[in-house]
Amino acid sequence: DKMNQEYLNILEKLRPIDNEFMQVLFRSEKCVELLVKTIFGDDVSVVKFKTEDKRKNLGGRSIWMDIVATLSDGKIVNIEMERSIENATPLRARYHASILDSSKSYPKQKWHKLSEMYVIFICEKDVFNTKQLVNPIERYMVNGDLFNDKLHIIYLNASIQDESPLGLLMHDLMCEDPDKMHYKVLRKRVSYFKNSERGKKKMCKELKKLVEEENKKAEKRGEKRGKLKIIMKILSILALATLVVAVSTMNYTSFTRLNETDLLQANIEALARGESETGVAEDDRAGKAVAERIRAATAG
Repeated sequence: DKMNQEYLNILEKLRPIDNEFMQVLFRSEKCVELLVKTIFGDDVSVVKFKTEDKRKNLGGRSIWMDIVATLSDGKIVNIEMERSIENATPLRARYHASILDSSKSYPKQKWHKLSEMYVIFICEKDVFNTKQLVNPIERYMVNGDLFNDKLHIIYLNASIQDESPLGLLMHDLMCEDPDKMHYKVLRKRVSYFKNSERGKKKMCKELKKLVEEENKKAEKRGEKRGKLKIIMKILSILALATLVVAVSTMNYTSFTRLNETDLLQANIEALARGESETGVAEDDRAGKAVAERIRAATAG
């Protein structure tokens, strides 16, 4: 139908580096193994992995990680595929490492037992303008010695597509057409979703699911904004009404005495001034009238 055709048109243009496609393609252990072996060499293998791994942080920001894998030599590897320069900031790499550390450690664990960790960003663009395919980041002390914290950050620049194994992989990750891909594992996987009826049906279902999830998120954001606006309006009206009553029942001496209190003065001025600035009573004549009464009281 029309909706399926729209999804098929989107699917035709998707590349492995695109998030919508990546999270489906790399549910395959063989595809994750391809990434790992191309980056680290054939001596390591994937013991376990998870794609779209949600890491909850009850005291702060939770994140989704594209791929988290444990390797045969004990390394913990987080691989992110990123099209945006803004989202490939070094601060995000730092945060990913901290979340992994906290989730992969346990109470009273010896410090030397913390796993060696790699945070790897495969970026569509040259984030640091180095014109290099591989950009390893390590920490060093002032005297030049390595600060051996067992954390390694690597930025791979997918815009560099040379004839090296990594360069060929970057080409494949940026490629729409599976027939033009170098690596058989990735070519076969991409071809399944783009060319076979069964694969296309699955991918259309995934795209539909993503669209529905985004629509639900948008609705929730709208509901939250609407509820917040209503709550703020009610609180504002109550606060203003309370202040009007207080002002109207004061004699001049008591009002002057209270008016000299910095906190009360600040609150009155903020409420009188803030109504139009926040938009709570922008179109509310009653609210404006109340605000004018407050301004008149404070001006006197």
